[in-house]
Amino acid sequence: MVYLQAMVPGLKRAAGLATVQIVVIEEGSKKGKDLTNNNEEVEIKAIVAESAVPGQPSFFFENV
Repeated sequence: MVYLQAMVPGLKRAAGLATVQIVVIEEGSKKGKDLTNNNEEVEIKAIVAESAVPGQPSFFFENV
């Protein structure tokens, strides 16, 4: 997780992103912890999260 958090500034700059959110989800859960916002609990709305497996995370990009 530390690697992902360290990548945030470069990812934002390279992709022109305003925000990046890293959410850790326990298997089978519909809620996760937002590592970029003091471990705040967030509801998972992206269906793509259900396809993530250990070693093969899923990614969801949204234009807000």
